[in-house]
Amino acid sequence: MGRAPRKIRFSFKGERLPGPRHVPFLHTFFWTDIATQILGRRLSPKTIVQIELATTRYSSEMQRNHNRINASDLARKWGRLIKAIEAFRRTYEAILADPETGDHIRRIISMPQPKGICDTPFWLDDQWWSRLDRAKDRISLELANCTDPDHSSSANPWDEWVKQVAVILRNEGFTPKAFSYESRHDRRQPTAFVRFIAELQAELPEWLGQHEPEHAGHQWFSISKAVQRALRR
Repeated sequence: MGRAPRKIRFSFKGERLPGPRHVPFLHTFFWTDIATQILGRRLSPKTIVQIELATTRYSSEMQRNHNRINASDLARKWGRLIKAIEAFRRTYEAILADPETGDHIRRIISMPQPKGICDTPFWLDDQWWSRLDRAKDRISLELANCTDPDHSSSANPWDEWVKQVAVILRNEGFTPKAFSYESRHDRRQPTAFVRFIAELQAELPEWLGQHEPEHAGHQWFSISKAVQRALRR
């Protein structure tokens, strides 16, 4: 069954630094006891696996955001670099094709390089172009990953994670929902889905919890509002 879960922690304060990259692991008792109690029945193995995969992706997105790797910004830079490589090659080929300068450029390229610059014996030889082509292929692959929804980094990983968990539970027959409290004096109990997200976060490392129940004031005010916002996205 594993260890007892950590208590639901309280409102996110300051920046939590993640530890080494890891895959979150949800213990068996969370699914057999906590989740079953909150949702009213046990989830199917397929749904459990889907939620765990979504949580793993959420962890990866948070790690990427912590390292300040923005996929859309990176995609623009990769695109610019690919265009620069292609422009360089077109310019190079156009100059070689020029009858006045082509022969002169070829003579310069065929001259031995000064010692200590590079191990390649000649300027812009076939081996050099081959390395450039391989570099362009790797950059093109990174660009494809950055623009692929299955690889790209979300601007708000927490919201995307909550929304994905909601879709998974909806396919299982549940109706994930949240409501905004009228005020901090409104003491209604949160919806089952809000409680499920809160308990799910409690199973994860602390730095992955972004909107947890508050210690002072209204315990469920902020997280319920955040879940409702995520479901509307």
